[in-house]
Amino acid sequence: NMKISQLEQRLRHAPVPVIGRIANDRLLLDMRTVAEDELDMVLDGLRYVLTRQNDESAAVIPPNTEKTHADA
Repeated sequence: NMKISQLEQRLRHAPVPVIGRIANDRLLLDMRTVAEDELDMVLDGLRYVLTRQNDESAAVIPPNTEKTHADA
């Protein structure tokens, strides 16, 4: 299992960064700061990180290495 701090770091370094904060051993995402048209990008970031959770090379992901919604 991935530690919360690892999840936070990986999301922060995803191709489309997802920024959260850790409180009480939980990663919190403030959805009030996400516009409706940005929801898919947040979900893509979560999927990207969670599908690579056992991949040690995903600990630090170089920015802009995969296609983003802006490129689609």
